[in-house]
Amino acid sequence: MLHARIQGNKLGNFDIYYDSTINEQVWAGQLKTVDSGSYYNVWTSFSVTKRSARKQSEEGPGDEFGPTNVLNFLDYKIQASVIPPRQLSAEAFVNVQAQADGARAVLFELSRFLRVKSVKCDGRSVAFIHNPALEGSQLSRRGNDLVLVVFPAPLKMGERLALQFSYEGDVLSEAGGGLLYVGARGTWYPNRGSETAHFDLEFRYPPGWTLVATGKQAAPAGTASDDPPMQVSRWISDRPISLAGFNLGKYFRSEAHAGKTLIATYAAAGVERTFPKGTEQSSLAPPPLRPSFGRSRETSVTVVSPPPSPARNAQTVADEGARAVEFFSKLYGPYPYSQLSLTQMPGDLSQGWPSLVFLSSFSFLAPEDKSHLHLSDLDTSLSSAVVAHEIAHQWWGDLVSWRSYRDQWLVEALANYSSLLLLESHDPARFTAIMQRFRDNLVARNKQEREIVQAGPVSLGVRLTNSEFPDGYEMISYGRGTWLLHMLRTMMRDTEPAAARSQPISQEPFFRALLNLRKQFEGRAMTTRDLLKALEAELPHSAWHNGQRSLDWFYEGWINGVSVPK
Repeated sequence: MLHARIQGNKLGNFDIYYDSTINEQVWAGQLKTVDSGSYYNVWTSFSVTKRSARKQSEEGPGDEFGPTNVLNFLDYKIQASVIPPRQLSAEAFVNVQAQADGARAVLFELSRFLRVKSVKCDGRSVAFIHNPALEGSQLSRRGNDLVLVVFPAPLKMGERLALQFSYEGDVLSEAGGGLLYVGARGTWYPNRGSETAHFDLEFRYPPGWTLVATGKQAAPAGTASDDPPMQVSRWISDRPISLAGFNLGKYFRSEAHAGKTLIATYAAAGVERTFPKGTEQSSLAPPPLRPSFGRSRETSVTVVSPPPSPARNAQTVADEGARAVEFFSKLYGPYPYSQLSLTQMPGDLSQGWPSLVFLSSFSFLAPEDKSHLHLSDLDTSLSSAVVAHEIAHQWWGDLVSWRSYRDQWLVEALANYSSLLLLESHDPARFTAIMQRFRDNLVARNKQEREIVQAGPVSLGVRLTNSEFPDGYEMISYGRGTWLLHMLRTMMRDTEPAAARSQPISQEPFFRALLNLRKQFEGRAMTTRDLLKALEAELPHSAWHNGQRSLDWFYEGWINGVSVPK
């Protein structure tokens, strides 16, 4: 690997990298700080080998961890102690298998707030180096650093290794209202990106708290004979998963069912300290000082609304979750896990992990609570779609993942479009309005008077977020990506015979293709080309291009382009 930092007269300091072990061996970029923060702007990234662009897109470019095929993760067993409001200590036992000969050192990702005390391989201590992430990089923005593990000898293909990591640190933070920030400060166990594995998680935590994790709870939480006493719970994954996590809070629980699938919500009685305070205008008549037979003179005053209680709306969220699971199961096949937990998390972001969804406190607001925040009707609809969006990730992102950063837009666009399809099923006008909002966002201009869509095509992935377009990834991957899927769906539907257009949505060629894609890639990573291949197999003859069942024109002109649909 070569890293050169160059001082330019015009551009200032910038970096050039060459790494022969990854698919895009050459990349160049620069750290830049603006009002919204520090960003690592990747100017270019490409392969120097003589491979077709199509072949390169199918292989994927690699990532911060170097070659993606060094280790196959078989299973994790993690024993963790959680002491609110900050501390986590853990032993992670990881069984891996070498996928190639020759590697002597392997990188793992771990929160920068966790200190690795020791690493063992087959019971023997091995050397390791904790490497700080490059400032402004996506790794740094995730709150993580890299841990380089050095093995006693080069790995041999097929060799199985038992790794043990011991680590601890203040990776949690208290948010108020019986809530903790869990996972917002980096990854809590050593991993290598989206590698899938079986997980067996055991947690110790104080009485009075409720812990919910990915997988299925092996037994009701018990009490360990610790001093002081601690609760113990164990969670085991149904199948290999790419992410394992947990949430901890002083929760109240509600339940609903989607067929045989249990949907459980966990919400606190209050919200975090930083939650916006709602206001409302009230017309109050002053208390009478004397009997009055005329009309009282009213005074308009602004009052601060009482803080919302998410626990009061937990059952509604559970019911919404059940409807989403039922709707998506008809389109994409059965829900892939034995249960689904929807948990309240402080902040305005939500995340969908396998069988465990972290929902922002905003998602638990009752309609009257939202009205106090003075959101527009459209923003209210968008916030209400978050529950369905994160549940759609159970299929797209968790069950079926993405191959490289160039394909990451797929799972966000599929989850986003799925949530809007549920909205369209009962409110087509609102669906149309939201799609128009996405389009308007793409042609909005930034401080440099450039349209947001000029950040680049969806295939740039996280590189879309940079100092010039801080929201580029969200606007392009979510907004334009959703439009790309809608264009493909309507094109395939509108070229069907008239009689076929009246069939249920699940019988549309677009959704037949997605169901086949799910079956083919469940538990695996897909590429953008894989999606197009699945769609080509269902492409009506009248939509063929130049007599061929091909969507290459769409790939080159729309997916790798920056045009805005009209």
